[in-house]
Amino acid sequence: VTHTEGGESIDGEDSVRRVVLDQLRTWHGSQDHPVQLGEVEEHIIAMSAEFGHARLLYDPHQAAGTAQNLRSRGVIADPFLFTTSSVGRLGLGLSQAIRNQRVAIWHDAALVKELLSVQLKETGPGQFRLTHTASGHDDMAVTLAMAVVTQLESLGGSPAKQHLESIAPIHSCGMPNLREATVCSKCNEPL
Repeated sequence: VTHTEGGESIDGEDSVRRVVLDQLRTWHGSQDHPVQLGEVEEHIIAMSAEFGHARLLYDPHQAAGTAQNLRSRGVIADPFLFTTSSVGRLGLGLSQAIRNQRVAIWHDAALVKELLSVQLKETGPGQFRLTHTASGHDDMAVTLAMAVVTQLESLGGSPAKQHLESIAPIHSCGMPNLREATVCSKCNEPL
């Protein structure tokens, strides 16, 4: 669960200073003791109510059934599609938000350890993603990135949105590109 904290006024428009992480809950299961999805759903319902009907972002390839159950109980649940473009936006957006102090988290040892272990890797011309070691994880980092980037992108023409696009201009095809690029790395059209 995250929210935005407003910043100082710039040219009469309120800017967003940062995205604040309010809560991040994880469940750990095994073959012998799988995660109880009903418990997860009840927690999401409670958090949605507690945080003013907060919107849930979910991976439709992993949680379509859960999302359907949650919607039937009044939770706003929107799919987040993991594409080359969106994965790039997540990696670049989280990296820049942390670097520019646009995200605030509490000191949770597991979250901090994971954020320190993930790296932003260029996987192709203008294509980025968060990576981790073979024994590492990036679930919490990706979850945080989904919230941070989605909230910053939802600000429309705000300074935060302009900042994200100045880091990695997004072409009309949806591909984020390097700041110095003159043509899109996906479709080769001019930026």
